[in-house]
Amino acid sequence: MFESDIKVTYRLFKEMLSSGSEGLFITSTFPSKIEKAYGIKGTSYLWLSNLGEKDAVSPRALEKELIPRIEDFVRENPTSVIFLDSVESLYADNDRNDFFNFMKWLSSTPATHMVTLLIPIDPDILPRNDINNLARLFDVVMDVRNITIETDGKECPQCGAVWNPNVTVCSICGYEFVSKARAPEKKEVGAVESEPVERMKEEKISPLPEYEEDFLGIKVEGPPRAGDHGPGSWFKKGVEYEKQGLSEKAIDAYKNALEEAPNDPWTWINMGVSYQRLAMSEEALRCYDNAIKLNPLDADAWSNRAIALRLMGKIEQAVESYDRALAIDPGDAGIWSNKGVALRALGKVNEALECYDQALAIDPYDVGTWLNKAVLLQRTGRIDEALKCYDEILRLDPYHPVAMKNKELLSRLG
Repeated sequence: MFESDIKVTYRLFKEMLSSGSEGLFITSTFPSKIEKAYGIKGTSYLWLSNLGEKDAVSPRALEKELIPRIEDFVRENPTSVIFLDSVESLYADNDRNDFFNFMKWLSSTPATHMVTLLIPIDPDILPRNDINNLARLFDVVMDVRNITIETDGKECPQCGAVWNPNVTVCSICGYEFVSKARAPEKKEVGAVESEPVERMKEEKISPLPEYEEDFLGIKVEGPPRAGDHGPGSWFKKGVEYEKQGLSEKAIDAYKNALEEAPNDPWTWINMGVSYQRLAMSEEALRCYDNAIKLNPLDADAWSNRAIALRLMGKIEQAVESYDRALAIDPGDAGIWSNKGVALRALGKVNEALECYDQALAIDPYDVGTWLNKAVLLQRTGRIDEALKCYDEILRLDPYHPVAMKNKELLSRLG
């Protein structure tokens, strides 16, 4: 399959496992990370590693080690599914002829056994001629780069890993889900200034949605008014629950806080964050909308609203919300970086890169933004520029696993 972000292939593999097929997962990622990130259970693994670790298979020993291990699995499980997610690494680690001989052998396996092969390939990484040669080896080649699928948790938009909603950084690719996390502290809600609001009304940006009924049955109207944020308050309890990763309890606490002070924008925002961490983006969106109705000049509320919209697949609306946030606070590097992620999803490469550059001009030490820029440059064939970004990441974080791996891979590919 042609797939830049490995999402569809993982879903197919999980579905085949759940239907009773035996599975073999061949990967250069440590297996426990795969199990944690994608919730894949009940499968055998072949871990491709040059580190000489126990139970690892050298990716450079195709004929000596990898083929015999696959043959042993197929012999014991003639009706099975094999998932190879490390094609690019095998290509970089081996002589070109050895690599193609291995892939030719692997493609012949279904002809002699009841085996299904799932092989995702990023067509932007390998040379075009070799992509075409690989495609000719297989009976079915699908391009699933534009397919969107629903997930059961918080999905990484960069690599497709599905994490527990409380995770903030994907440990597979390093993507930061929220570049700028809101500090769970008391925020003083000031008076809303009229001039910037009127100026924003004149901009051609979609208005906030009108919901059929008030969310939670709590009516939001009138000026913003902070509730009790002191020790022992429901607001403070919600903050403490969220710190412990207990988002459901945090939401209950925030609901109680809103019963006492329904016009507290800060409570609405915090509750939206808790919903977001439970992958309940629609509920989170309503919370952010209520906060914005109370205080339209809260840049973080607009930014969080954009994140919810992006995760719901409403990318263009997300960009509009990022624009609102940046109109209020153009010096927020996290908002610029997240807007770049949304523009990248729309295929607007140059505009996304401009956003990353804006973010890095404000905060040149943000490794997450450097990584987003590097991956985008890599996928668009601007390898030299991508390598410079990885160098900068490694200058800031000398042992960053994704930067080390990608730089090594691109260097070997030349």
